[in-house]
Amino acid sequence: AQLPQTERYDLAPQMHRSSKSVMANIAEGYGRYHYLDRLRFFYIARGSLD
Repeated sequence: AQLPQTERYDLAPQMHRSSKSVMANIAEGYGRYHYLDRLRFFYIARGSLD
């Protein structure tokens, strides 16, 4: 199935932004000392993938 033209051009920048968000949240999580803080950022990163 083909995407409409407008959606096709908006998809790549959105994927780029969400992948940057995932990486930033994982990095932020690794920088946290307490494991619950770390988990919170990992959950946020996982939510960015949806």
